[in-house]
Amino acid sequence: MHRVLVTGSAGVIGQAVCHELCARGYHVRGFDIQPTGGSVSESVQASITDPQAVRSAMGGMDSVVHLAATPNPQAEFINELVPNNLIGVYHIFEAARHSGIQRLVVASSGQVVMGLVEHHRIIQVEDEAAPTNHYGLLKLWTEQTAQWYASEFGLSIIAVRIGAVPRKLPTADPGLVPAPNSPKDVNRLVYLSRNDAGRFFAAAVETRNVDFSVLFAISRSLGRIIFDLEPAKRLIGYEPEDTYP
Repeated sequence: MHRVLVTGSAGVIGQAVCHELCARGYHVRGFDIQPTGGSVSESVQASITDPQAVRSAMGGMDSVVHLAATPNPQAEFINELVPNNLIGVYHIFEAARHSGIQRLVVASSGQVVMGLVEHHRIIQVEDEAAPTNHYGLLKLWTEQTAQWYASEFGLSIIAVRIGAVPRKLPTADPGLVPAPNSPKDVNRLVYLSRNDAGRFFAAAVETRNVDFSVLFAISRSLGRIIFDLEPAKRLIGYEPEDTYP
């Protein structure tokens, strides 16, 4: 039985990933500063800023899905973003290389390239980064750190540029026509459903023969295509099933 540690397991995406992995028969250990609950095999309540807790939680695991973060782009940089989105990420990578983890799947964000949206073309994973806030800058650092750890220490890592996953389930509002490129419109176009998120991360865990890769993760868009999903289709076999809402 494959054993997977999921950090941020109490969050919206974390719960979806844990549910999907458990449904596929994996032994899932949740790790979150909040109680995980739901369908996990076991759980640890701790912070990713605690290196001993992180390393202990990875003991006996085969793969790690790292989702834990401060997810708010408007969060204060020093006291809110840096502890979880920089220091905590460092502890995850260090623990992974010392624990013999076979696959590390880390959450990046579409915020890494959000500055390219106004160019009105499909954004490729190879395009130059264009973050528009500190949150995006730290997610870019996560990707670059992942690439270095893969090259320097031989870790197998997939960095996932996640689209917009609403904390509350969206509802249809056909009478509302958002302005082009407004945040509301862009969030719909890069929408990622909970079910698609679970399937994406499970596929990223299961895929063989990966050194390092960056992939976009969104659901199926009924309008303009913003993020290129072809690399995810080729590498991990991801096919989105859901559309907004």
